[in-house]
Amino acid sequence: AAEHPQIEILRFDTDADLLNALLAGKCDAMAVDQHIFKYFSQITEGAVELEEPLFSVGIGFCFGKGDNVELREQFNAFFSFFKADGTYDEIYDRWINHANEAEMPVIIFDEKAEPIRVGTSSTAPPLIFIKDGELAGLEIELMSRFVASIGRRIIWSDMNFAALMPALVSGTQDVVIACMNITPQRAQSIDFSDPYFTCSTRVVVREEHSVVEQNKEQLPVYRTLDDLSGKKIAALTGCFQESLIEKE
Repeated sequence: AAEHPQIEILRFDTDADLLNALLAGKCDAMAVDQHIFKYFSQITEGAVELEEPLFSVGIGFCFGKGDNVELREQFNAFFSFFKADGTYDEIYDRWINHANEAEMPVIIFDEKAEPIRVGTSSTAPPLIFIKDGELAGLEIELMSRFVASIGRRIIWSDMNFAALMPALVSGTQDVVIACMNITPQRAQSIDFSDPYFTCSTRVVVREEHSVVEQNKEQLPVYRTLDDLSGKKIAALTGCFQESLIEKE
């Protein structure tokens, strides 16, 4: 805000809402994770990302502060093995590079086992989204494989992104998975797993405002965040991108 006091942040509940607002001209840019924009750009035209990333950060599963320590350690050990034997790389490629064709595998749970309550927000494809009426994506498969491996079962709660942290802190959810950036601010109130994904967040603008276009109408050209001073930027409510832009 000090460098860009005129930037106005518009808050939305889903990444799809961000893109729709941008394409409809309701905002000048949007801040979004690169893998999410990659997914949307395969099915929607009219927007491009700026060359310089806003930031890159690790993503992890979230646990209540000081709670479920054993469960968190179990996941970290599971993921370390999963990464070492190449299974994670196969899952990553399937969902990140081929999400439109990817299918969730059949994962068997013991329905009599003690449940793990997992909160998520199905609005971040290809990590978490609804496909064929069911939760799907890289994070959904990763969590499902982990829980099955320790003989437990999952009770899913699909909710707005902004409601996830309060649900975890209040104890109504045991774990939260939602493309959650690992940040010092969040780590004050929750515990993270080891990072399993590195997220690059980008600023996205309409094509007619990019240097890619010939820009025959002499519209403003946006190359960096500096060019967006005095403009409107859309961000997901409660996300790290929102707070970062406010501090820029």
